[in-house]
Amino acid sequence: MGRATDEARRAVRRLANVIGEISSASEDQGCGIEQVKVAVSQMVQVIQQNAALVEEAEAAAQSLLEQAARLNQMASVFTVSVRPGTKGDPT
Repeated sequence: MGRATDEARRAVRRLANVIGEISSASEDQGCGIEQVKVAVSQMVQVIQQNAALVEEAEAAAQSLLEQAARLNQMASVFTVSVRPGTKGDPT
């Protein structure tokens, strides 16, 4: 009976070791998952900031187009004449 008891104790110790390793691995996995969660959260924030910057750039570009059109319209009232013999003269 002593031999069977010793074997049972060794089996229980091995089982306890395996359970400890599983527990440690689960903790490591939990830490890894938390790190991934933080990284994804940061990426979402950066994406939102980039989207806002794109919207601002689009609005600025549209404003520039409108200003350029108005400037072109204002400049269209002016006429430029070229005097013969000057650099602008095509002859």
